[in-house]
Amino acid sequence: MGAIDERGSGPRIWRVVDGKATPTPVKLLSIDLETARIAADLPAGARVVAVGTHLLEPGMAVRDQAR
Repeated sequence: MGAIDERGSGPRIWRVVDGKATPTPVKLLSIDLETARIAADLPAGARVVAVGTHLLEPGMAVRDQAR
């Protein structure tokens, strides 16, 4: 749920690509208090930002957290 960002231009998530934040548009399929189901064109294993998405700007440097 925390990965969904909506700033008036439609819902999106932020992918981590080469250490940079990259916005990716998504379609919300369903949403509740704790989870959201989305449809998006994401490669397998794509890393996404899960918290603090409201602070991001395209190209901003982000650290990849170990799993």
